[in-house]
Amino acid sequence: MTDVSTASEAANAKYGPNGDLVSAFINALTAGGLDWQQVVADSRTPERRSAIQAVGDVPWPAPRLAAVDKAGLDAFAALGLSRSDFSHPLDLGALKVAISAASKAVALCDRVGADVVRTLLQPFANQGVAVAHEAIARASQG
Repeated sequence: MTDVSTASEAANAKYGPNGDLVSAFINALTAGGLDWQQVVADSRTPERRSAIQAVGDVPWPAPRLAAVDKAGLDAFAALGLSRSDFSHPLDLGALKVAISAASKAVALCDRVGADVVRTLLQPFANQGVAVAHEAIARASQG
C-alpha cells in the first residue's frame, strides 16, 4: 500500500523543488471563487512584460518546464471560461497568459527575483490565493 504523502511528494516532484507550491496553486485556481476579470485587470502592469521575460530566461530541465506549463494550461482549460465571460474579447487570452506565467513563477520562486514573482502572483494574491502569498514570501527570503 502506498503512503499518501509519499505519492503526493512524488507527484509534486515533477514540478521541481517548489512542486508543493505549484500543486497548491493549481488546486487553488481550479477550486473556483476567483474574480477572473479582476485577475486580468490586476495583471496589467508596466512590469508584467519584463517579469514574463525574466521567467522565460531561466534555464530549467525541459520535462519540468513541460510539466509546469501543462499544469497551468490544464488549470486554465478546467475553468471552462469563454470570451463571453469577459468584457473585452482579448481578456480570455490575457488570463491564459497570466495563469501560465504565474504557474512558472511559483515553480521558480526561489530562482527569480522577488519583484518578478510579486508582479506575476499579486493578481492572484489579491484574490486571496494563499499560496500566491507564500510563493511571494519564499521569493523575498531568497
